[in-house]
Amino acid sequence: MRATRQTLDRLERADSLESPLEYAGSGTAAYYRAYRQFLTHDWGFTNRQFRPPPDPINAMLSLGYTLLHNHVYAFINVVGFDPYCGYFHQPRHGHAALASDLMEEFRQIIVDGYVLTLVNKNTIRPEDFEQTNKGIQLTKEALDRFLIGYYGRMQQTFQHPTRNEKTTYLRAIELQVRHLARVVTGEEAKYEPFLVRS
Repeated sequence: MRATRQTLDRLERADSLESPLEYAGSGTAAYYRAYRQFLTHDWGFTNRQFRPPPDPINAMLSLGYTLLHNHVYAFINVVGFDPYCGYFHQPRHGHAALASDLMEEFRQIIVDGYVLTLVNKNTIRPEDFEQTNKGIQLTKEALDRFLIGYYGRMQQTFQHPTRNEKTTYLRAIELQVRHLARVVTGEEAKYEPFLVRS
């Protein structure tokens, strides 16, 4: 956790866009090292890897992030923005950089927390995975369970951290995208990231 704190301190002092991008790798590695400590069953998870995912934890994280990215992408289209024109993620062919930027605020609370729950409560077990030419994947029956639980999580209600109302995670994503749109159009002065306060 000290490495994560050090990375955050450096980010607060960053004076250019390049600086945060340089710290992203070390911060991500430190985060997933800490994440591993909360797993009661690691199933071979040592760090974040994808294309193809080499173990069940990475497979579930990749699936969850893809679903989340699709939600953010859809709301960006609703407000009329170009999802491929982002701020932090580097532009490359076929990559919706703005969707990747905005989903960062929700990855931990929605996907990472969900995967922890599935593993630690034995809802998903090692036998629910199979090796394919695309890496480790959930079996069809386990995939159905994963998706039902994921969409249920997206509809969970909670107290929004900055609005005096109860909302769902899906609605919170929409609100955040609309907040960015108002900042870009000058209706609001400053972009405030979505942060759940303890």
